[in-house]
Amino acid sequence: MWFFGPLVGTIGRFVTTTVARSVGPNFGRALGRSLLRAGLRGPGGDQPRVIVLNIHDNLEDTSRWIGDIGKQVPFATAVALTRTAKRLIPFEQAEVRRVFDRPIPYTIKAFGTTPATKANLTATLFIKDRQAKYLLPNIEGGRRGQKAFERRLGSDAGVNAYWAPGGGVKLTGAGNLTLEQIQDIAVKLSRSDKFSGVFVGVPQNMPNAPFGIWARVTRGRGRNASRGLTPLLVRIEQPHYKKRFDFHGVAERQVRRIFDEEFRRAFEAAKRDVKPISPSVQLRAKKMVIRL
Repeated sequence: MWFFGPLVGTIGRFVTTTVARSVGPNFGRALGRSLLRAGLRGPGGDQPRVIVLNIHDNLEDTSRWIGDIGKQVPFATAVALTRTAKRLIPFEQAEVRRVFDRPIPYTIKAFGTTPATKANLTATLFIKDRQAKYLLPNIEGGRRGQKAFERRLGSDAGVNAYWAPGGGVKLTGAGNLTLEQIQDIAVKLSRSDKFSGVFVGVPQNMPNAPFGIWARVTRGRGRNASRGLTPLLVRIEQPHYKKRFDFHGVAERQVRRIFDEEFRRAFEAAKRDVKPISPSVQLRAKKMVIRL
């Protein structure tokens, strides 16, 4: 399973820490102290002055409301992270279609997500295990591992190799062998009599032909019929892939914008569940007297 998760988690932790500190229950008192310290000194920081404020308020109700709002931040963050991870999938799918030639639906649907929670503010976008085996070399570069049919034919053909399609097979629209063809080749390889129809190696009368899995075929009918050979699979060197699928870059270019949208939406919805401040709350400065 291939992940994109740390950046999303970092955003979640940053938002949770920053916003929670800003709207925590001690917000009013902390702000008041900082303003008072700033106000008691002049521009140079050496001449004290006095600020007198007369304020009618309800600090208890206000602090309760601010505290309740703060409690909604982790929940809103988890919701936003989960939604962000899911919204990244179409961008990854579009990149798959762009960089690969006629990708099959199985490859396009290679992505999944795990949700964030209040206890674990990390959502993950991942590539499913089977698809990751052949997508990973395209993400990081390097040599690809053997495909499932290559491992199967390795035992049937007695050759541990990498194979490319030959002229004797019909490929799907995505350029792959069908499962039926692979099974047919494997069955014929398991036989040892003259009716098997296939053999492994280089044809005796074709010394310059590639090493492969060859089929004996009959062309034409009646008196015009002739027997010949056609390659089903040709042995190749282990493929080496360049980096071309920017899995991480695609997500990183979109994640901040999407998270910002989703967090605002989730936080606004969460605030509606908070008991409002009492109508009796009033915060009014009636008089400010500054004496130098």
